Amino acid sequence: MHPLSTVQEWLEAGKQIGTNFSYEKAGQTHWASVGVQWWNGAYKIYLSDIAEALMAMSEEHLQEEVIEVARYEDIAPVLAMKTSVKLENLAPCKGRKVFNPKFS
Repeated sequence: MHPLSTVQEWLEAGKQIGTNFSYEKAGQTHWASVGVQWWNGAYKIYLSDIAEALMAMSEEHLQEEVIEVARYEDIAPVLAMKTSVKLENLAPCKGRKVFNPKFS
């Protein structure tokens, strides 16, 4: 867990923060990703989810959503509404990023 002031500094420096994780839903394993990045004057929040059993079939089963908010203070409420991930649990992405903000 990271102090929210540190998370805000990372985002304001242009870093993408995020995480990938699995969870159980209706007896099935799901894989999800959450990413946040400041991009072109807005915070982009990326959310994805797919049931493990459907991963090999095709990407059309992947549920993706990008939400843009103008203020840092609006990120945590969106995460709370859409996922169980807390903003302070996200960390800078090293190497491979969760999403490409240019195309989202």
